[in-house]
Amino acid sequence: MERSLPGLAFNGIRNDDVVESQNFAARLTNRAAGEAIKDPELLGETQKQRMDVDPETGENLEKLADRILEQPADVLARVKKILSN
Repeated sequence: MERSLPGLAFNGIRNDDVVESQNFAARLTNRAAGEAIKDPELLGETQKQRMDVDPETGENLEKLADRILEQPADVLARVKKILSN
């Protein structure tokens, strides 16, 4: 999801360029994480430490976060209260 103010610039750096840079960094991080989770050595270490590995793509996690944040304000307030205790 792109959150941007089109055309806005600060010290000659356009906001659109910053957002594109952040999008690129996110895609790169997601790709690296996807490759790392296939690494047999890493998976062996997780098994040694009895860790469950159930990877999810960054894209799916972003969709989930968006769905959560789209909830009505009263629902979000109740969840925030529950999590703060």
